[in-house]
Amino acid sequence: MKKALSRICNLMQQDGFSQFYRVPAANVIESINLSSQGDIRNAIINLHFASLKGAPSLETNNLVKSSKNQKQSSKRSSAKSLKSIGRDESITLMHALGRVFNPKYEEGSKPRKFLHIPEDLTDAFSSEPKMFVDFLHSNYLAHFSSIENALSAADSLSLGDILLAEYRDDSVGRLGLNVAIRGLMVSNEKPVSGWLPVKGLKRVENQRGKLEEELKKVGVKHELSANVLVSDYRTYVRIIKAEETN
Repeated sequence: MKKALSRICNLMQQDGFSQFYRVPAANVIESINLSSQGDIRNAIINLHFASLKGAPSLETNNLVKSSKNQKQSSKRSSAKSLKSIGRDESITLMHALGRVFNPKYEEGSKPRKFLHIPEDLTDAFSSEPKMFVDFLHSNYLAHFSSIENALSAADSLSLGDILLAEYRDDSVGRLGLNVAIRGLMVSNEKPVSGWLPVKGLKRVENQRGKLEEELKKVGVKHELSANVLVSDYRTYVRIIKAEETN
């Protein structure tokens, strides 16, 4: 991020740009980098406003961070972030998935209470509930250490899918998302420790002609819907083909 901002500042000093832009102070550039939180588009926009000639300088806020070493001694370092312009603090998809797959609880709470409330996660992705549930389907199993807990989570996801299929009432879709999120968080009593990459959604070809040709090669000639062919037959056909090849 710093290299990208430095390159833009160098371009501002070239002919054709220097008459419109001035290079901001180093502390302003550092504040832009800190406030963007890795969002390059947000950083470029803030740098643009901070570099315009005649424009007022961007206000900053002091931030204080503390870190502890192995001896538990606290070290404090100060930094600055932009006061008026910053990155949207809304939760990202990856952070939300992490909170679902690795639920945390408030210390000392009896009964245990979630640190991140499932309803808040639901509100953050209520505009695209199907997409979020699809990501849960693609990644949840690797985060469970118990097959019994995974079975309970699968039941919650199945119920969520049924609710998401209801098209006559938009509020039911939000309910389906909440059932899926809360069901996974409650079911996962002992999450798998360690970092696990998030798998993206797979686009499955649903062309009936190609699927029927694959099935005929292994002797399946029944009239089935394209969805059933993809979900229940295609995987086994590929396994059979692989065994025949070997």
